[in-house]
Amino acid sequence: MTDGKPNLWTAARAGDVEAVRRLIATDAPINGGDAFGMTPLHWAAYAGKREIAVMLIAAGADVRARDASGEMPLHYAANKATTEFAALTSGPWRRSGCPRRGRADAAIWNGRVATSALLIARGADVEVADGDGMTPLDRAGKRLFDDLAELLRRHGGGR
Repeated sequence: MTDGKPNLWTAARAGDVEAVRRLIATDAPINGGDAFGMTPLHWAAYAGKREIAVMLIAAGADVRARDASGEMPLHYAANKATTEFAALTSGPWRRSGCPRRGRADAAIWNGRVATSALLIARGADVEVADGDGMTPLDRAGKRLFDDLAELLRRHGGGR
């Protein structure tokens, strides 16, 4: 944040559609990396914010951008947990493939799968390894994210 206003990275992670729209219009750095080399699209993928990812890609975000550790946005969608995901784990409701419980968890989980599908449709490489030698499929499989692993396999992961 700068002067109490979100920057593109924080707005993308928060899913703040209006702030992202405004920042894109002011030529904010769509493919610029933060201190960790993460672009706004990395943050949108991390948080499962598909609508934000669509906006960023339409504005020219690179779906193959790598952060400082070599991870693309698809790695984040396949691996990273969110604070909302960790905090909202109550209730008996469970969707197939959702590794936690609760309606909010399922919404976040479904957002991550939908964001992954969007990144793949826009050309994300499902076979590229990060700095640890892990592909998005490796990350999804390690976390037991079966639905996401299946999506990655359908698009050539694990060949």
